[in-house]
Amino acid sequence: MHQRFIQAQVEVFREVLGPELDRVVADPQALAYLYIGIVESAVYAELLTDQPADLGRMEQALRALFTPVT
Repeated sequence: MHQRFIQAQVEVFREVLGPELDRVVADPQALAYLYIGIVESAVYAELLTDQPADLGRMEQALRALFTPVT
């Protein structure tokens, strides 16, 4: 099931970013895996740590994933 989430996220990236996806990362599946992991961490943060999720930190981490490769 996790692999299907990754594939679905790759498709979202391709739809939204189009050719720009290739400028962001060489391996879209790796990007999707990291993206999903960061979101999962935020979603389950309160259950795991008894602390509210830091959505600002999550957003910052997700935006860093989309920094173009130079």
